[in-house]
Amino acid sequence: VAGLINYFPLEIVGKRSIVAGVIDFMAVDELPGSQAVDLVRTALADMTRRGVHLALALRIYGMSWWPLARASFTIQPRDYCYIAQPINFDQPDWQLRKLHVHWR
Repeated sequence: VAGLINYFPLEIVGKRSIVAGVIDFMAVDELPGSQAVDLVRTALADMTRRGVHLALALRIYGMSWWPLARASFTIQPRDYCYIAQPINFDQPDWQLRKLHVHWR
Protein backbone atom coordinates (compact mmCIF):
# COMPACT_ATOMS: atom_id res chain seq x y z
CA VAL A 1 0.00 0.00 0.00
CA ALA A 2 1.50 3.31 -1.07
CA GLY A 3 -1.16 5.57 0.46
CA LEU A 4 -4.01 5.20 2.92
CA ILE A 5 -6.50 7.49 4.64
CA ASN A 6 -8.81 6.31 7.41
CA TYR A 7 -11.68 8.37 8.76
CA PHE A 8 -14.80 7.82 10.84
CA PRO A 9 -18.09 9.73 11.05
CA LEU A 10 -18.78 11.74 14.19
CA GLU A 11 -22.13 13.41 14.83
CA ILE A 12 -21.71 16.83 16.41
CA VAL A 13 -24.89 17.94 18.15
CA GLY A 14 -25.69 21.54 18.96
CA LYS A 15 -28.59 23.69 17.86
CA ARG A 16 -28.74 21.16 15.04
CA SER A 17 -26.57 18.19 14.26
CA ILE A 18 -23.88 17.90 11.62
CA VAL A 19 -21.76 14.92 10.71
CA ALA A 20 -18.00 15.35 10.70
CA GLY A 21 -15.58 13.00 9.00
CA VAL A 22 -12.58 12.69 11.34
CA ILE A 23 -9.35 11.69 9.60
CA ASP A 24 -7.42 9.74 12.22
CA PHE A 25 -4.80 8.08 10.02
CA MET A 26 -3.10 9.15 6.83
CA ALA A 27 -0.03 7.57 5.24
CA VAL A 28 1.07 9.19 1.99
CA ASP A 29 4.85 9.25 2.27
CA GLU A 30 5.28 6.70 -0.55
CA LEU A 31 3.15 8.73 -3.00
CA PRO A 32 4.25 11.55 -5.31
CA GLY A 33 2.86 14.93 -4.17
CA SER A 34 0.03 15.17 -6.69
CA GLN A 35 -1.17 11.63 -5.91
CA ALA A 36 -1.14 12.35 -2.16
CA VAL A 37 -3.38 15.38 -2.71
CA ASP A 38 -5.61 13.34 -5.04
CA LEU A 39 -5.98 10.71 -2.29
CA VAL A 40 -7.12 13.41 0.17
CA ARG A 41 -9.61 14.75 -2.38
CA THR A 42 -10.88 11.22 -3.04
CA ALA A 43 -11.45 10.72 0.70
CA LEU A 44 -13.34 14.05 0.84
CA ALA A 45 -15.49 13.00 -2.14
CA ASP A 46 -16.26 9.72 -0.36
CA MET A 47 -17.26 11.65 2.76
CA THR A 48 -19.60 13.83 0.68
CA ARG A 49 -21.25 10.76 -0.84
CA ARG A 50 -21.83 9.42 2.68
CA GLY A 51 -23.53 12.62 3.90
CA VAL A 52 -20.61 14.11 5.85
CA HIS A 53 -20.74 17.93 6.18
CA LEU A 54 -17.36 18.76 7.68
CA ALA A 55 -13.91 17.21 7.55
CA LEU A 56 -11.64 17.24 10.59
CA ALA A 57 -8.11 15.94 10.79
CA LEU A 58 -6.62 15.00 14.11
CA ARG A 59 -3.15 16.40 14.68
CA ILE A 60 -1.22 13.14 14.90
CA TYR A 61 2.56 13.15 15.34
CA GLY A 62 4.21 11.90 12.18
CA MET A 63 1.17 12.43 9.93
CA SER A 64 1.99 14.61 6.92
CA TRP A 65 0.11 17.92 7.00
CA TRP A 66 1.01 19.24 3.55
CA PRO A 67 -1.49 17.10 1.52
CA LEU A 68 -4.28 18.47 3.74
CA ALA A 69 -3.08 22.04 3.21
CA ARG A 70 -2.85 21.53 -0.56
CA ALA A 71 -6.41 20.13 -0.52
CA SER A 72 -7.63 23.44 1.01
CA PHE A 73 -7.75 22.49 4.68
CA THR A 74 -7.25 25.41 7.04
CA ILE A 75 -4.28 24.67 9.23
CA GLN A 76 -4.85 25.88 12.80
CA PRO A 77 -2.17 26.97 15.29
CA ARG A 78 -0.40 24.26 17.31
CA ASP A 79 -2.41 25.01 20.46
CA TYR A 80 -5.63 24.00 18.66
CA CYS A 81 -6.67 20.37 18.88
CA TYR A 82 -8.19 20.06 15.42
CA ILE A 83 -8.17 21.40 11.89
CA ALA A 84 -11.44 21.67 10.03
CA GLN A 85 -12.77 22.49 6.60
CA PRO A 86 -16.26 22.24 5.10
CA ILE A 87 -16.32 19.69 2.31
CA ASN A 88 -18.65 21.63 0.04
CA PHE A 89 -19.64 25.25 0.61
CA ASP A 90 -22.32 24.90 -2.07
CA GLN A 91 -24.45 22.57 0.04
CA PRO A 92 -27.68 24.47 0.77
CA ASP A 93 -27.73 23.48 4.45
CA TRP A 94 -24.23 24.79 5.27
CA GLN A 95 -25.11 27.63 7.65
CA LEU A 96 -22.80 26.91 10.55
CA ARG A 97 -21.61 30.14 12.14
CA LYS A 98 -19.83 28.80 15.23
CA LEU A 99 -18.38 25.44 16.10
CA HIS A 100 -17.09 24.51 19.52
CA VAL A 101 -15.48 21.09 19.64
CA HIS A 102 -14.17 19.67 22.88
CA TRP A 103 -11.58 16.92 22.44
CA ARG A 104 -10.22 14.81 25.19
